[in-house]
Amino acid sequence: MHIKDETKHQVGFLCVEKRTFQGAKKVLVGTCFWIHLHNFQRNVVFGYLVTAKHVWATFRDGRHVWVRVNKAVIEKGKSGVVYVPLPNKWMFHPDPAVDLAVLPGCSDRKTCRTSKLPKGGTNEKER
Repeated sequence: MHIKDETKHQVGFLCVEKRTFQGAKKVLVGTCFWIHLHNFQRNVVFGYLVTAKHVWATFRDGRHVWVRVNKAVIEKGKSGVVYVPLPNKWMFHPDPAVDLAVLPGCSDRKTCRTSKLPKGGTNEKER
């Protein structure tokens, strides 16, 4: 099955810093995705980064966290990914059984390549 480029730009990888004998390195701890909600009355778009609360629990101790995404522009001979630091302003559902963590205001389209979920979700018919 082919995954459309638009779908690839809707997801990222959350990373934390891990100290080793060779120095610090970024370690993947989970995935995330972006949603953009359009307020048509005010003509403004709100961006949110979404992951599972159990993924967030791996860096809730105050460690720095980044999202690894594709660069908006890839220079020849350079890496095609960028690590964007994230603030610690996550929001959660009041019901502890809901495994959801949301970071409001997170959408840096100048640095990284993201796209919004299409209206109605991402379900596509398989061919």
